[in-house]
Amino acid sequence: MDYIYGIKTCDKVKKAVSWLQNNGVEYQYVDLRSKTFDNSKVDDWLRQVGSEQLLNKKSRTWRNLDESITSNIQDSHILSLLVEYPTLIKRPILESSDKLIIDFDEEKYLTFYTKKR
Repeated sequence: MDYIYGIKTCDKVKKAVSWLQNNGVEYQYVDLRSKTFDNSKVDDWLRQVGSEQLLNKKSRTWRNLDESITSNIQDSHILSLLVEYPTLIKRPILESSDKLIIDFDEEKYLTFYTKKR
């Protein structure tokens, strides 16, 4: 079973969910702001793809953070920042047993699921 992590109001998450449904992919949706979301996932993702791919510096949340936080961000603080502000996580995140895809790109999804079948 694949998992899609995101925030329901996010347009890219909506596109990804729609793509998965239209292509008959079984998945489970996990809201990043849910109390049941396992924060240890963020640590796993950081290890797999790094902060450059995971941290969304274009988000409204990032722009609203104090400059003292954003100007001196260090790798050691990124995990706690992403856990505290899950809207800083670039989304959607598609997690399969053997792959992690950050952001929605129809071509990447198509390539991945073509190879998987």
